Amino acid sequence: MTTLIASASAVGGVLIKMAYDATIAHKDAKQAVADRFLDERKSAYDRFWTLHKAVVGDGQRLHDLCLIGRAGKKVKPEVIETFPESSMAGLVASLDELRRIAHTNDIVKICERIVALHGDASAALRHFLDDDTIYYGMYYFLANRLREDQELEFISAYRKDLGIGLPVGASEGWPKVRRPLPLPDMEGILHGHVKHGMRKGPVGWKFPMVLTEKDVELINSPRFQAVIADEDSAASSID
Repeated sequence: MTTLIASASAVGGVLIKMAYDATIAHKDAKQAVADRFLDERKSAYDRFWTLHKAVVGDGQRLHDLCLIGRAGKKVKPEVIETFPESSMAGLVASLDELRRIAHTNDIVKICERIVALHGDASAALRHFLDDDTIYYGMYYFLANRLREDQELEFISAYRKDLGIGLPVGASEGWPKVRRPLPLPDMEGILHGHVKHGMRKGPVGWKFPMVLTEKDVELINSPRFQAVIADEDSAASSID
């Protein structure tokens, strides 16, 4: 009986050791596959980030044109002629690539929401021409603040996915974005407003429209005056 028990224990020990070795081998193999595509994932994430920033720049240029139009001014013809093409198509293509190579689903969801926010920010710019109230810039402002929150979440997911860890000095759980609702919920509310809450001005809507003090300062700034057509330049700046 003692011999049988000892033999069974030995066999059990061997089986446990085999199971443990198999588990470690599987983990190592999985890590090896992940490491093999590490550079490719990093390149995909970096490409998405670069194109995202390019679209942010596109949005700023469109904002300037919409604000100039709201102020009842004209842009120099050469500015329109040399206006760069949108980077949005490249961003969407990079998102498709990122979906293929991403190691975690978190970063995919964040990137999808970033792309959606770019669409909402562009739609919000219509308010600069269609809304006759002083609140014309509210939706565009909100879209950009939510975008900044999403950028923090992207950086966090990027570092986690690539095994970089938290930034120097960051606390556990970074980033901690304080908003009254979760970001996806707030983005959904914003999307509903820019899609369905648009005010439509009547035919013959006259410009200039009412402007905030901050936007009046922008229109009269050297940066804007440099692109406004001569007949609407500093000599006819808004008081």
